[in-house]
Amino acid sequence: MQTFASKTEFLDAVSGQWVGLPSELSAALEAGVGEGETAVREARPGAEAGLELRLKGWVLRTEDIPVVEAIGIVGTALGAVLVPGGIAAAAVITAVSGFAALCWKAWRKGAPLSKDEIAVLGLLQVLGPMELGELQEKAVERIVGLSADGAVRALQSLTDVMLRDGQVVELVRQDASGRWRATSV
Repeated sequence: MQTFASKTEFLDAVSGQWVGLPSELSAALEAGVGEGETAVREARPGAEAGLELRLKGWVLRTEDIPVVEAIGIVGTALGAVLVPGGIAAAAVITAVSGFAALCWKAWRKGAPLSKDEIAVLGLLQVLGPMELGELQEKAVERIVGLSADGAVRALQSLTDVMLRDGQVVELVRQDASGRWRATSV
């Protein structure tokens, strides 16, 4: 566990895990993690939260590192849409930042996110709502090591996630048109 005196030091340590990312993607991911961390810190614990101990300062736990790395890997894969002829860069940067914030908030609230689940959240957040077949196709095309079946398993597990406080949330949902979308926590 590493502790930091300021948000800036904390975010510098987080972004230090993303070696080789284009600067605009790294900045978007960093902003998203910062937004997610701030939202979790400002959230008032519910009555069911029990003894909600909070550490002073900014903390990056050892168990956070794989999640930070997975966010960077997925962000890199999804950043490929920044190429000419792709989606407008500003829209992608905003979506990547939102994806990082969503993943970080869910993780900090106790959602046990795997790399495949983070990838599915990223695909839905950055590329928008999509049908299952399209999600499977994009998963195989953009995320190294993620199979179509792995994407389906990750999607299913994201529909019913228990947080640390016992609350069960949907990180993804299917709308009336049959398209899957990421939701916030």
